[in-house]
Amino acid sequence: MSQLIVDEVKTNLTHLQPDTSAMYSAFLTLALLAVQCPAGRSEAAAGQPLKDEDIARDIHEFVLHLMDCHLSPALTLAVVKDGRVLLANGYGHTSINKSRAVTSETKFAIGSLTKAFTATLVAQWSFYPAFRVTDEIRSSQATLRDLLSHRMGLPSYFKALQMGFPLGMTRDKLMKRLVYMPSHHSFREKFIYNNYMYTLAAHVVEKMSGNRKWEELVRDTFLRPLNMSNSGFLSNISDFSHFALPCAVINSSIVDLSTELFKTVSPCDPAGSIYSNAEDMAKWMNFLLSNGRGADRRVVVDPEVILMTLEPGMISSLPFEELTRPKFPVSHVVQSYNMGWLTANYRGYRKVYHTGGVVTHFSRLWLYPDIKAGIYINVNGPREKNNKHSLLESLMYFVSDLLLNEEPWLKKDAVCQHIASLQQATSSEGPHTLPTTDSSIFDLQINSTELGNASVHNHSSSLQEFIGNYSHKCFGRIEITKDSLNSKLVFRFGRFGWMNLTHLSGLDFWGLYFGPLSYLNSGPDAGELIRFLRSPTGDISAVLYSMDAPNDFIQFDRTDMVGLDYDTNGGNGLLLPVFFLYFLVICCSLHRL
Repeated sequence: MSQLIVDEVKTNLTHLQPDTSAMYSAFLTLALLAVQCPAGRSEAAAGQPLKDEDIARDIHEFVLHLMDCHLSPALTLAVVKDGRVLLANGYGHTSINKSRAVTSETKFAIGSLTKAFTATLVAQWSFYPAFRVTDEIRSSQATLRDLLSHRMGLPSYFKALQMGFPLGMTRDKLMKRLVYMPSHHSFREKFIYNNYMYTLAAHVVEKMSGNRKWEELVRDTFLRPLNMSNSGFLSNISDFSHFALPCAVINSSIVDLSTELFKTVSPCDPAGSIYSNAEDMAKWMNFLLSNGRGADRRVVVDPEVILMTLEPGMISSLPFEELTRPKFPVSHVVQSYNMGWLTANYRGYRKVYHTGGVVTHFSRLWLYPDIKAGIYINVNGPREKNNKHSLLESLMYFVSDLLLNEEPWLKKDAVCQHIASLQQATSSEGPHTLPTTDSSIFDLQINSTELGNASVHNHSSSLQEFIGNYSHKCFGRIEITKDSLNSKLVFRFGRFGWMNLTHLSGLDFWGLYFGPLSYLNSGPDAGELIRFLRSPTGDISAVLYSMDAPNDFIQFDRTDMVGLDYDTNGGNGLLLPVFFLYFLVICCSLHRL
């Protein structure tokens, strides 16, 4: 989920999906401020490599400085080089009441860093069955590498994951719906981050392994052999006492959020459900940097499998931030998206990396294979103002320079100045205007500060015609009801997607979340446009809802008026092919992945 960046990469990268243009401008300001700061590492400048303890000390002091001027209450990191753990530590507190300090054992959700586990698992298989997606070309020609390199051309549709699929939704049921997932781009046309494709790739392996679950395969292939005993899967956890709790700013105060939000990843667990801590992530990085060996130097995964995941799948230009001269004193250029990894070049060194995000946990993992060095950082805190991106990126570059024996070009004094300026700039932003799609679909621009002046006819008689069930064969059901006072419409989608709707004009409403997702109401982009459609007979026939930021509106057709209802657990079973079960196994060499 960048996003995000999607979680992340796009979301959010996931999951992560913040405003990348704003982050780029802010990060440029940070870099320019940092360049003006005086040099601070005479030892590295003289060409003498720092000792492990010196690197650990410098990182520790940098983090303490950041935590003093940053809103995030919890941070964890691990740094490795040449098989050694230079630092594995935690900072801050696991919850707002500060009853428990973050340590190297505190668990964080790693989000889309999970994708590297899934890609490495999938890359071990030399046979795979046919699978079906949105059209015949993709279904007949797509390979597992297409799925894992985000080149299927399918939109991310992150909103469905954010809302939380119904509790009864399984991977098998969800995968059967993919044939109904709309697409606006051709196969292999462009890079589009998609968590569902990672889920599909993992599900193929589940079928090939005799219906062993992805969680079981990851545990037996990686977690147990690498002694990652404090890592697991969010969907299997009920006790979050040793986790950094998600938090957000609500009514000007930071509050802990429901830990149930961690489970919105399900059933797309192979795309982002692993949790871990600094100690275990150090083991994971050393495993990757040693090309598949455990701490005892025994081969856990064939080195060729690790190298396969790093082969370019989608070549730049990709929608990721880059640093180039002369604006920056260094260069960072993205080269490709591979299988669960991106490849970039930083200061002339090859860098393999990924981002992650689940709820309010945001993570980064950077590897420098040529010097056997790696950095993992995860930070928890409110989503406002994109400050976590600034913290993560500045810290990652600082640590990178220490590991590369370069003079750090990001200075701690400039970082705090940047964060303060970013907070001020964000708080002074003007009203947000919702981006519009093609005028044939939407011709309405909405200013979120003008809702109080919108024409309102929320009396019961005018709302009654909207009440009902609306369904989409891929994404399931939207339910429209009235609140207890019969004064507003209530929108329900998934486990947590609950909104009160305020009427704007005509068939247009503005939704604000309540319940577990109410923290999404903060910031200039608060709220969702909901538009209803009328049939030629004058009846309310459908509702349009954006499933992908900002303009990918999906039509949910009304089902209760015409005697139809889609099976929200698996689509219309009479129309769907039965995936995986009746297809011949296709032989395929590993290079065809």
